[in-house]
Amino acid sequence: MNTTQLDEILRKLDASEIDQNEPDNGTELPDGYYLTEVMKATLAPSKKSGDLQIGFQLRIIENGISIKENKDDPEEVEIKEITGTVGKYIFKYLFLKDEENIKRTIKNLKKFEDEQGNPILNDKTFNSVESIEKGLTVLEGMNIFVELTTKVTKDGSKSQWGNLLSWSRVEELGLFE
Repeated sequence: MNTTQLDEILRKLDASEIDQNEPDNGTELPDGYYLTEVMKATLAPSKKSGDLQIGFQLRIIENGISIKENKDDPEEVEIKEITGTVGKYIFKYLFLKDEENIKRTIKNLKKFEDEQGNPILNDKTFNSVESIEKGLTVLEGMNIFVELTTKVTKDGSKSQWGNLLSWSRVEELGLFE
């Protein structure tokens, strides 16, 4: 979009009709489990630190699932559908700043599995930057579950974490039939 096109759109908009409190695609999603499709997977430097990271753009393809245990009876769980989430995006980053982060990233990348529960990316994928980049292209279009969890710090600020789930973990949780 160029400046002329932007000016044209801005002239037509009435900014007073835009409610900043209305949720949009960039708002925090409720804690739960989401089936996603990998729309994009890239290896690039972090804008913040400059360290290499793998970034995923994950589009939600089914409504999420909330699972809450009864604190008095852990065997009793409440399962609810989280509606209105299809088409929203989750952005997940795997950091590559030191050996521990690299090991954690490889562990996460191995959660992309075939129907038999074997990792899609074999161990040779992790021999070089070039082979990782090629492996990431294989993941685009694949589905994976993401568990979103919100943590509240002592000062009251919130941060949301997204964990990739292997298909075997998804089966254990009873998320997919």
